[in-house]
Amino acid sequence: MSLAGLAKSLHLKTVRLRLRPLAEGDTMEMARYLNDREVAEGLTYSPYPYTHDMAVAWLKDVAFASQQDRVLYWAITDGEMEKFMGIVGFSLYREHDKAEMHYWLGRPYWNCGYATEVAKALIPFIFAKVQIQRLEINHFTRNGASRRVIEKCGFVYEGELRAYVKRFGKYEDVKFYSLLKSEVKL
Repeated sequence: MSLAGLAKSLHLKTVRLRLRPLAEGDTMEMARYLNDREVAEGLTYSPYPYTHDMAVAWLKDVAFASQQDRVLYWAITDGEMEKFMGIVGFSLYREHDKAEMHYWLGRPYWNCGYATEVAKALIPFIFAKVQIQRLEINHFTRNGASRRVIEKCGFVYEGELRAYVKRFGKYEDVKFYSLLKSEVKL
């Protein structure tokens, strides 16, 4: 199955959440949450201010990259009303049998354990369904919340790159982690 097919077919449920394919109807909430400076400051590449047109364009880019087997992304929603809360996904590097995990949540959903819940559900899935050997993730050193999610999921710390990213005019240090397939219970 192609990644585009895999992304469309996954409807994963956790205790409190549901992952489903991204939809055009998500773009208004995407834009609203990503137009929050505090959310944007935690992300490496998302512009700020963020508009609805940017969300629509990003969704089209993701659909194209998914068809090319380069990314997998889903909407994170609450388990009952399926209210859009954020996004989780992977960039794939097939030639190296690896992927990089990405996630973000709107500020109303911070510090509730949702990112950890989603990540723990998806990690075995990505290793089993996409046949990777290595999963990578990183965070700005100042982002303690992401560090805690990453550590709870069992990622192994590999190092820090100083002034690795320039974000909003400031150089950011970034910490890198990984998981190997042999370290994950499938």
